[in-house]
Amino acid sequence: MIFIVVIGGIGTIEGPIIGTLIFFALRETLADLGTIYLMVLGLFAIVMMLKAPKGVWGFIRDRFDLQLFPLGYRVKRDPSKGA
Repeated sequence: MIFIVVIGGIGTIEGPIIGTLIFFALRETLADLGTIYLMVLGLFAIVMMLKAPKGVWGFIRDRFDLQLFPLGYRVKRDPSKGA
């Protein structure tokens, strides 16, 4: 479950949907590899975290200024309260 969110992107609705599609596509493609499948998933996750820290959807959103569901949330700090 964490793999799906990390790959797709956190904080959006689109991210986990994209992550799910990627996860199931990789699982079906690499199913014949046995335990190497898990190493490939781990390597894929590491590469994605290094190259696209916001996930696949964050990369697409930033690059093409595209947003399907503009329902993301941001945590705002109250400036009247001290640190």
